[in-house]
Amino acid sequence: MSYEFHLREGRWSARRLRAFVEAWKPPVPIFTQMPWTRSRKGPATWFFGEGSVRGCTLQLDADLLKARSLRVRLNLMASRADWQLGQSLVRELLAAGGGEAYGPGDQVIASDALQEPAAGADALAQLRTDAAELAGSLKSDRTYAALPNPAFSLIVTKELLPAETDQTNFALALEEELALMAARYQRSEPVERVQLPDGSSFSIFPDVDALAYASQFYAVPVANGDGLEQYVLPGPRFFELMGERLEVVSEKQDRFYFPALDFQNTDDAKVLTTITKEGQPFEAWLTRFPEF
Repeated sequence: MSYEFHLREGRWSARRLRAFVEAWKPPVPIFTQMPWTRSRKGPATWFFGEGSVRGCTLQLDADLLKARSLRVRLNLMASRADWQLGQSLVRELLAAGGGEAYGPGDQVIASDALQEPAAGADALAQLRTDAAELAGSLKSDRTYAALPNPAFSLIVTKELLPAETDQTNFALALEEELALMAARYQRSEPVERVQLPDGSSFSIFPDVDALAYASQFYAVPVANGDGLEQYVLPGPRFFELMGERLEVVSEKQDRFYFPALDFQNTDDAKVLTTITKEGQPFEAWLTRFPEF
């Protein structure tokens, strides 16, 4: 389940909150801050840092009757790094704007609970609870659980669950595995899916790790002399060649993590050689669509 800090009586404005975030010095390096979004619930942003699994959301209540209160949200399987971000935000927001922080059950959170060692102990306790909940959800016929983030989802299967029997060791091992997954996806380049005049679609890959939707065709970069040349393969054949390298990154199972292929790797070199033999150079393939 998610955990939410609710900060009240601080009377924040959107402008003041944005200025606070710009000046905030987070406890771990931030890799991504999503642009502020607006909804009926109010403006919000999302932080993803080193060691993050779910990141941390900061939201300003839109309801003026709530005196512009704030919410700091940590979702299921938030890592200890995510908790560091969230607890730091709460501490600094209270110091800058006053008010009180409330937790589940509308209980006031004492200031000592936001400092070490209590803050770290609370984060670990919640991680143990979350790991047990996630593992329990996969004991039935359910084949996977999705942990959605704004930029990608983490797909957790039974096979991914650690073999540890101790609850703490199990939670820490699962956190480590998910943090590695999240780091791979976070540093990957999103690839646009382009619609063709005949209704089919294609995606052009960079020569780095990528996140891409399922397409009918893929243009894959292959080193050719001093540069790169794109070769086009039908989607099913490309998926077959990539095999277990692919990782699903959406609950709908329609978006994937594609690691970059490297000629220095023996197995990757075989795949790249096959692509050049079976694929069609991109420029030649594109002549099929003169109106494109």
